[in-house]
Amino acid sequence: MKLEIYTHNWKDHKCIYIVTLKGFCQVRIWDDNSAYLSNLVVFPKYRGKGYGDTLLSIAKQQAESAGIPRLYAYIDGEKWVAEWYRRKGIKVLKH
Repeated sequence: MKLEIYTHNWKDHKCIYIVTLKGFCQVRIWDDNSAYLSNLVVFPKYRGKGYGDTLLSIAKQQAESAGIPRLYAYIDGEKWVAEWYRRKGIKVLKH
C-alpha cells in the first residue's frame, strides 16, 4: 500500500498523519510522552480487507520510533470501533 507520512508540530503536541488512497490515520503525541490515535479511517469500498490493520501497525511503529510504548484511543461513537481497537491491543479511554 502506497502511503505518505506527514508531521506537524503544534504548541503542546506533535501530529503524525499517515495518508493513503484507501484511508488515513492520525497519531497525536503530547509533551508528556503520551500518544493517542485519532481519525483512523478506511474508506468504505476498502473495508474488511486489512487496511485498517495496516494503518494501525504503521501508527504503532511511528509512536514507537518517537519513544512512545503504547497508544491510546478516545472513542465517542460506535461500540464496534471501541471493540476493534481493544482486539488490536489499544487501550480505549472513552466509550
